[in-house]
Amino acid sequence: MATATTTTGTAATTSATATASPTPVEFAPEDCALVKSAFPVISFPQNCCTYRYPAYDSYINCKGGRITTLVLFDLDIRGPLPTEVFGLTGLTNLNLSSNSFTGSVSPAIGNLTALRYLTLFSNELSGKLPDVFGSMQNLTIFYIGRNNLTGTIPPSLGTINTLYAFGIERQLVYGDVPPAMGNLPKLDYLFIDFTCINNNTLPGRIPTIPGLK
Repeated sequence: MATATTTTGTAATTSATATASPTPVEFAPEDCALVKSAFPVISFPQNCCTYRYPAYDSYINCKGGRITTLVLFDLDIRGPLPTEVFGLTGLTNLNLSSNSFTGSVSPAIGNLTALRYLTLFSNELSGKLPDVFGSMQNLTIFYIGRNNLTGTIPPSLGTINTLYAFGIERQLVYGDVPPAMGNLPKLDYLFIDFTCINNNTLPGRIPTIPGLK
């Protein structure tokens, strides 16, 4: 009887071990190659989908063979926004805030049609924002404050019915907030630097947006 009991216990343990198998690790080899090419100053692991640094302030998530989240926050990365990033068309979350990226935002950013969260806050980006956001119909949050942007706010932002929050404060933008943004059904937060209004770079014509908080 003792032998039978031992055998049964072993079988149960084996079954439990099989049931509690680890979650499969995601791989995205093509996207990882793009990321490693774009940011050679960062020591990514061989499988970049496992990148976490430090304390999850910066990390990468992957799903279905694609990178879906790329957060490289406050890593003192310098230079232009790498064009390779715009080939990561599976991205839903892109956060490159609090670095030292320079130059203009490429029109190729319109390739990121799956993006829901786009955060380029506190860099050294300059020039005009390209008017290509009409292709980004999943965008919910777009925050690009505290850069050195000039020009007008792109009218195509007024076509994104999913847009919930938009921030462009502390810039040298001028002109009106696109009137079509007043029709966006989900727009609740609009962050604009009112010192620009006082300096007449933004004349203060802001459309009525019923949901603004």
